[in-house]
Amino acid sequence: MGLMHNLFRKIDENIHRRRSKRTRSRSESLSNIETLEQRIALTANVYTTNNTGDSPGYVTIMLDESGDDLYLRQTIEDFSVGFDPVARLQYADNPDFSLSQSQNFSTNSVTRPLNEYQDVFVGQGVANVHNQLAVGGLSPGTTLPNANFFNGAARPLPAGLTAEEAFHILPGTLQGNFDFGGSFITITNGNGVSEGMSVATLNLLMEQDLNGDNAIPLVFSQGGSSGTTSITLNFGADEDVTVSGEVNLFSGRVTLDLDPATSPPADAPYSTSFFFDYGSPVIAAEPSTFTLASGFTLDAGLIVDLPS
Repeated sequence: MGLMHNLFRKIDENIHRRRSKRTRSRSESLSNIETLEQRIALTANVYTTNNTGDSPGYVTIMLDESGDDLYLRQTIEDFSVGFDPVARLQYADNPDFSLSQSQNFSTNSVTRPLNEYQDVFVGQGVANVHNQLAVGGLSPGTTLPNANFFNGAARPLPAGLTAEEAFHILPGTLQGNFDFGGSFITITNGNGVSEGMSVATLNLLMEQDLNGDNAIPLVFSQGGSSGTTSITLNFGADEDVTVSGEVNLFSGRVTLDLDPATSPPADAPYSTSFFFDYGSPVIAAEPSTFTLASGFTLDAGLIVDLPS
């Protein structure tokens, strides 16, 4: 059964969600958009965005072969005498965790390191690329295709995998990662001056956005600065432009709102180019399995969808 029919199935209702201990306004900046990636037996990719500001933070583990096995556990590791222990999320393709990989993942009780994630999503997908250049107007948009396409052309999928045609973007992958590259957007004004920014989703799931419109707000960042849902681009001597946007994971539609400092805009027309590295959902012929192994308490929401 596919993602459209069995969306975001929670496998352990007893795992509680970690919530922030302080109230934060939407105007607060978010964390850097962190794009860390590890490989598990060459068949899985990890995408992450930190928890700060309004973003709950999330980790997505994408299995990209039919019949994969994934074992996951929360660990606390002591690397050397005299230093505090480090909380890690450990994963492997075997129950003995032989040749395992791990990701920093702080808990309610062990807060070192400070990068925090509230949700873990495990899904089946393949890497995808979509670029569209020079989209005009103050409400530019682009549509990211499903797994049947790659970088503008139709592609055959690996044996045992079928595209989830009605679901274009795997949750938590829009920002890309170190292995496949990061996602970014550039905007050019009428004088030929360009500004770029990296991009991710504010939330992991569309259900976490209270608007109920099947869209997730985008998060933007420049030069390693903290990300925000509304970013003001400095075009030097030309007028500034404030940018916000959203994405629909089902249709793959990304839409921006450009708000120049003056009305009518002094430096129009504006042109937007999109460069996305992301994951697209697939259905596996052979069921992939997930096991939450014994370990320390996983202080996160755990969501698994492995359609077959």
